[in-house]
Amino acid sequence: LDYPDFFEKLYELLDLNSFTAKHRSQFFELLDRVLSSSHLATYLVAAFAKKMARLALFSPPGTAMFAIVLISNLLKKHPTCLHLVHHATKIE
Repeated sequence: LDYPDFFEKLYELLDLNSFTAKHRSQFFELLDRVLSSSHLATYLVAAFAKKMARLALFSPPGTAMFAIVLISNLLKKHPTCLHLVHHATKIE
């Protein structure tokens, strides 16, 4: 089966409404299942983690905690993303 632009469409679904939707736990479980594949590119996983972190800032506390756990699990499953989190930048 071929699903063109699957990850682009999934990325578009990830918005503040998905953090407050009635079935958000099912959505996040499916999102975790899709993003847990070891065959995904680092930039793709990092993009989803970054967007979830940004949305968690504006979501209810319970949902924000769920998103933080999901981000933590993503970073554990994809250790190549860790250098993006722990990257120190030079200040000139």
